[in-house]
Amino acid sequence: NITAWDTTLGWRYPNQKIKVFIYGKGPLEKDIRKYINTNKLNHIVFLKGYLPNNKIAPKYSTIDISIVTSLQESFCVSAVESLSCKTPVIAFNVGGIPEVVDHNKSGILVPVKNYKKFAEAIYYLLQNKDIRIKMGEYGRKKVIKYYSIDNNAQSMQSLYKKYYINAN
Repeated sequence: NITAWDTTLGWRYPNQKIKVFIYGKGPLEKDIRKYINTNKLNHIVFLKGYLPNNKIAPKYSTIDISIVTSLQESFCVSAVESLSCKTPVIAFNVGGIPEVVDHNKSGILVPVKNYKKFAEAIYYLLQNKDIRIKMGEYGRKKVIKYYSIDNNAQSMQSLYKKYYINAN
């Protein structure tokens, strides 16, 4: 949500050098573009459009923080992708996001719709590179341990063997 920058970070921290890249397509794109233009945020906020899967990892590797503003989420694939690239995540504490993002370990979880706290979390991580790096490293280790294809395939194979053997 652009509101976090514009209404909180923008006026509280006007000298913060930040660029916001928004990837994806959706029904709100026209409204977001209008908001950016009306509020003269063209030098800060950039709508980048749809990003093919094979281009996602290189983008996550070039950013300092990944922002997830979903108000509902069953499983946050974008957070897993971010963490796999050692990029910490700031997100609302909703749905399945806390399964992926460990608060103050791989990112920061913020109460839902609390844009002031969201903006403060952004500012905090922007000002603390060492913490961003630690969170990114922790997140990468977690993704490898719990979400890698090899580990998931081995777990599924073990479950199938266990239940197949028990069934026969």
